[in-house]
Amino acid sequence: LPVILATGGRYDPTSPASAAEWLAGRAATLGGVSTLGIVVQALILLWPMKRLGIRFRFDFQWRNSGLGSAGRASLWVFLTMLASLIPTLALTNAAAGATHRAELQGILLQEVGGNAIYSTANMIYTIPSSLIVVSIATAMFTRMATHAADGNMDAMRRDLSTTIRVVSPLMMLCSVMIVLAVPISRVLAMTIMPLEVVTLSRVLIAMCTGLVAIGAVTVLNRAYYAFEDTRSVFFLHLPFHIAAFAGFAAAGFLPPRLTVIGIGAVMSAVNFGTALVLALALRKKMGRIDGKRILAVHIKLAIISLLTGVVGYALVALFSIPFDLSANVIHAAIADVIVAPLLAALFLGLMRVFQMDEFYAIMGPAKRLLRKVVRK
Repeated sequence: LPVILATGGRYDPTSPASAAEWLAGRAATLGGVSTLGIVVQALILLWPMKRLGIRFRFDFQWRNSGLGSAGRASLWVFLTMLASLIPTLALTNAAAGATHRAELQGILLQEVGGNAIYSTANMIYTIPSSLIVVSIATAMFTRMATHAADGNMDAMRRDLSTTIRVVSPLMMLCSVMIVLAVPISRVLAMTIMPLEVVTLSRVLIAMCTGLVAIGAVTVLNRAYYAFEDTRSVFFLHLPFHIAAFAGFAAAGFLPPRLTVIGIGAVMSAVNFGTALVLALALRKKMGRIDGKRILAVHIKLAIISLLTGVVGYALVALFSIPFDLSANVIHAAIADVIVAPLLAALFLGLMRVFQMDEFYAIMGPAKRLLRKVVRK
């Protein structure tokens, strides 16, 4: 970010940069830094691998290495990724259309979420799933794959249920943090105008209502991958890619101020529908998936989230009386630092009051990690 700001300067609504300015040095800088970051991430992984006793070396003995079955499985994953591009076309056109229609209608562009606002909201939205869900699901995937290979459905069912019931409280907690949408948007998008912060926060709220669903989708996908059944994932996702395309296209007919908010709402609805269909199909495949227990946990989490959200909304309202959280980064950061831990403590405290086993599943690793940090 500092490099981009140094080379491109801050955003100026009175003199927006042309696309041509991003076709040479700026684009090369952005792409180069991103690629360098990926390379650094790969190299860093060599250090923990060495500590685990795993030595990296090139191996070109491909025959009987299992690459054939892996390639067939990867083909369906690739097709699933290609299918996901279908709704993206409608999304980008609807968001761009909102900006164009706002210009024709004389609406202040800072009040309208276009592609830039969507991209920023999507970046913030993906942080919880990238840091929390992918980490937990990846750690559990090896166990589930082993159980699937052994045909041990009881162990597979137990690990799947545990993973969902640990992921969902964390994603629900992140969803509750949408009461902090304005100060979070101000801190994470500190170069945009205050009115744009409000616009961004509304889009972010629409997206984040589906966080718990995207968490479940990620875990359920891993369960299918454990069975090496990537084909089913493709066909189960396909109707929802089509539904998303239709929903995003329909959002393009909403008033410009509501278009990208509608896109976020469609994303959330599609995530919930996908999670439900994946779960039902997996139950048929496995016999059962501990559905009653999973449902009971989510009902409790919904109640806890509602109670925590009400308290959080009141706290943010108190902060907003003396401070404009959309205009000042420092004030917004103070609100985030004070309110977020209070909401997390309240959420976890209510989980304990409700006597949820998932509270101990979350706090156990957290305490062990804290002890290691304190010792160091």
